[in-house]
Amino acid sequence: MFSGGTLTEYVRGDQGYAFSFHDNENSRLIVAFRGTVGNVKDWARNFKFLPNSQGIHTGFWEEWLMFRDDITACVRDALRPCHVPVYFCGHSQGGATAIIASKAISDALVIPVSCIAYGAPRAGNKDFRNAANIAPIDCTTVIHGYDLVTTLPPDLVGARQPGRIYWLWAPIWHKLWRKIADHLPEHYDEAIKREMRKRYL
Repeated sequence: MFSGGTLTEYVRGDQGYAFSFHDNENSRLIVAFRGTVGNVKDWARNFKFLPNSQGIHTGFWEEWLMFRDDITACVRDALRPCHVPVYFCGHSQGGATAIIASKAISDALVIPVSCIAYGAPRAGNKDFRNAANIAPIDCTTVIHGYDLVTTLPPDLVGARQPGRIYWLWAPIWHKLWRKIADHLPEHYDEAIKREMRKRYL
């Protein structure tokens, strides 16, 4: 148990990590995926960018398959006895996996879902983007400054991102030599806190 709900971890050795949190106090389910870690197989999936038959980045699809059965069962259980809102999220590779999971779960269980992807690379091609955009998915990709990862795979290979973009401000000089630094999770955290202070304090 976790304060206010149930936390479940899904560990695939050093190949992947996700967790779900069934928030009883606020009646919602949150599913989060981890970004890339420093092993060769995990990194290699980032470069398997050619789309599969559904127009989805092959490497990120493989990442989702590692969790599909457990996450699908988790969401199905959370919908009993009554529907609760379902949210997917993640950073970097985890953000792309969250987008793919949102579409897969929405299709499989015929439910609306929400997704917030932080610094996510593009999850598929225009066919996937178009299919996701007409599905009942409220999808937002949050981009900090000039985060290079969010521009990959490049337009040249037909990669696209579904949903809307929310841009977190960064100085224009970041465009010159901070494109990688803008991608780091701690810099997303700082930018989000700065945005919250600007809006609400």
